[in-house]
Amino acid sequence: MNESIQTPQPGDQESQIPPPARPSPEEMERRFLDATGTLMQEAHRTDSLRILVDVFAWDLAKIIVWNGSRWGAGDVMRRIGDYVCKLVEREHAQAEANKAKDEGHRPH
Repeated sequence: MNESIQTPQPGDQESQIPPPARPSPEEMERRFLDATGTLMQEAHRTDSLRILVDVFAWDLAKIIVWNGSRWGAGDVMRRIGDYVCKLVEREHAQAEANKAKDEGHRPH
């Protein structure tokens, strides 16, 4: 054994370095959206959305299992349903606004 290697002891300078700050929830959300957005663009460009959906579904299943009852399948499905409804409502409102604009109406 090489005796020049020393085991760090309590109170050494390295043990006094604080852990890195945890990013804010907003920063984490932005990073995750950027990463998944890049994947979605690639899947669309390469006509491989079915593969990406399968990967996302697999990862959601792992999240459900790893987190037990705290993030059960019902909660994940409810969130997906809520987001789908919001996106459909947004698209419907945009379509109505476009139609009104095409007909010469001014927005409210």
